[in-house]
Amino acid sequence: MGDRQEFSQKTKLEAWRLADGRCVSCQKKIRPGDGPEYDHRITCFNGGTNDISNCDVLCKACHAMKTGDEDAPKHAKTRRYEKRAAKAERPKKKMSYRKFNGTPVWK
Repeated sequence: MGDRQEFSQKTKLEAWRLADGRCVSCQKKIRPGDGPEYDHRITCFNGGTNDISNCDVLCKACHAMKTGDEDAPKHAKTRRYEKRAAKAERPKKKMSYRKFNGTPVWK
């Protein structure tokens, strides 16, 4: 699992030139105040690198949509699978019954 890292200035400049100043998602021209934001196609969390082949130029709206809708759930799912594979999940307590006063009795 890699930690999140920033792209170098050289990589950002090269990606900007390749994208011709446009968002690779919606193709709108990126204006000041609307970006640019540089996004990892394959996140560092999932083994992505910081080279030009893994860099996308996005406007703020597209970057927020991609990060919130796609990346966060994938990261959570990956963490769950890793915990399961390592048998590192917290053991779940099972409630056996409740007393008449409403207090639970745990096994």
